[in-house]
Amino acid sequence: MLGSGLADAGQDVPSSVRDAVRACLSRLEADERELLDRLSQLPGEVPTWLMQAWLPVALSAAQDPCQARGLLVPSDTGLNLRHALARRATAEAVPAARRRALHAELLLLLSRPPAGSRAVALSQRQHHVCQVANAAQVRAGLRGTGEQLPPGVIGHPVTGPRTRARRPIDQETARLDP
Repeated sequence: MLGSGLADAGQDVPSSVRDAVRACLSRLEADERELLDRLSQLPGEVPTWLMQAWLPVALSAAQDPCQARGLLVPSDTGLNLRHALARRATAEAVPAARRRALHAELLLLLSRPPAGSRAVALSQRQHHVCQVANAAQVRAGLRGTGEQLPPGVIGHPVTGPRTRARRPIDQETARLDP
């Protein structure tokens, strides 16, 4: 453990990686940093339709410089952050309240993908529910819009993300196990 660079056993990102990522982020333009802060909240690839629906035009323009720096990698269907540990370190650097707000935005968008796009996995939607401070806050934000939380997550209390992230999904009822 001492030679691994981890500060403690419960930490996921080695401190050396976290420090390097934060140094890199500090040198970016504000729009590039905001783009990476947002995209880092999504594990895996960010589909093109989601970027178009979620990102302001100014942030979309920041994609090219981030690709030129090797921070983002394009694919046929979207974008990926180049390294998973760098993505996690970037996500962790976002203040907690901002992270929760971004996950709430993502949850709403992922609950209604455009026609013709690949369905969003229940596990991905649950990931974002688990990152939101309180499911009641998400429901309150939906009032009057005609939208609902995705099936399988309505009525589940949201507690700490580490606890929920390790709970198995009950496939038959598509909800988090108590």
